[in-house]
Amino acid sequence: MSDFLRWRSMESAPENEFVLVACKSGYVTTPWIFRVAQFTEGYHDRWDNEANDALMDNGDVPEFWTELPDPPTVASSDCDRFRQEAINVIDEWDGHDTEELFESILSKLHPGKVVDNG
Repeated sequence: MSDFLRWRSMESAPENEFVLVACKSGYVTTPWIFRVAQFTEGYHDRWDNEANDALMDNGDVPEFWTELPDPPTVASSDCDRFRQEAINVIDEWDGHDTEELFESILSKLHPGKVVDNG
């Protein structure tokens, strides 16, 4: 079972592993902001976001941390479905232009939707 949303002190946070951190925002209406970050020990010795930028550069000081939730499974099945549909259309491909191929793939994924090519 995941420990997602079990907030802990920063002293217990893992190093070199992305977690969800809570930082005070300084605003009354939204007192907390949340960031995905990791403490990069040795190289930076600081809290970095997923783009490897220091949280402190934006004034974000982590106060608490929790594990990230499990990733969604729907996205991967959508990608698998898209991949298979694209393969099916490409298998039927017989030299049509790229725009026709693209429209064919979209029509299989979204039947009845009109594609506006601008």
